[in-house]
Amino acid sequence: MERKNRIFLRKLLILLISTVWLVSCMTSNKLDTEQKSIRDYYADKNYQETIRLSLEYLKQNPDDAFVNHILGRVLSDSLRGDEAVAYLEKAIKLDNEKSYISSWSYLYLGSYYSEADRARALQMYDKVIELNKTSNSVNWAKIEKLQLAQNKADFTFIGTEHINFYFDDIQSIGNPAAYTEVREAAFVKICSTLKVEPDFNIDFYVWHDRNKFYEEYGKTLGFSISSRGIIHSADNQSAGHEIAHSIIYHLYKNGGEATGLINEGGAVYFDQNTGFSFEERVKKVSKNARRNLDIKDMWANWGGYTENVGYPVGGAFIDYLVKKEGFDKLILLLGDQSYENALDIYGNNLELYIADFENWVDSI
Repeated sequence: MERKNRIFLRKLLILLISTVWLVSCMTSNKLDTEQKSIRDYYADKNYQETIRLSLEYLKQNPDDAFVNHILGRVLSDSLRGDEAVAYLEKAIKLDNEKSYISSWSYLYLGSYYSEADRARALQMYDKVIELNKTSNSVNWAKIEKLQLAQNKADFTFIGTEHINFYFDDIQSIGNPAAYTEVREAAFVKICSTLKVEPDFNIDFYVWHDRNKFYEEYGKTLGFSISSRGIIHSADNQSAGHEIAHSIIYHLYKNGGEATGLINEGGAVYFDQNTGFSFEERVKKVSKNARRNLDIKDMWANWGGYTENVGYPVGGAFIDYLVKKEGFDKLILLLGDQSYENALDIYGNNLELYIADFENWVDSI
């Protein structure tokens, strides 16, 4: 069973890395017709044809870095990692660490070595970070490096029905039993509200020192690797935010679109922080930001807004929609968070709701 789980997680990791790479890199390089055909078959996940065409192409063009890279990737995606290594290494040599080809090849090599040669895998991920060719490859390398660096024996473990807690400094938790019980209760409550069957568990890492964590791993706490059921949280974070991300993922994981406004708004809505109303949270947003609030722009350009603006506004917007139309429609929205799907769900009322919500934010 453990081996089956490892194989499943490896397949999932490869699929995720592959999808991110296709989005971020495919359109950036100039390709001839044959290379484009190989790339397109790979994008369509037609692995058999990708392998066939790549091998044929490399007979005439053995020193093509791009196709060596693609062939290495598709062999890895097909769980033929032993065959993939030579092509990935050759792609790096031909590319001479000049472009994304090298960084993503190192990332795939790290994935290959992660189970059998942890030290070598860490070296591969360090190379991705050092090259710094694309933000997506660097972020993935940091996440994978972080997971490899964790030795669960170094943590204090407490298990609940749905959450495996790992504390780096359990002495920082005043009442560990209460801490874990509150988060287990949050998990059950959010699943029940969103009608998600809780047949999965979460590995929940709890860290005491935010600054130390950032210095060591280059990432800011907290965050959820929802597709893999992993949370890294500061010990003083709200009980439900990252848990909500992991549960919401089960609504959109089968093809729905995730957007920052709805995804983060949903996590804020379910964060279980009852000490502040959504109105009080929005009041902390600067008057200028509230006066110029544009929900449709925030929906499309989430990255252009700071957390201090986006999170409270997003949470309040979810609260507004729930009060207007209830949880059943929210569940549909969380399953596909695009504006187009929201129009299908809320119809002509959506634009009226947005205008009303923006006026409310400006008025408080």
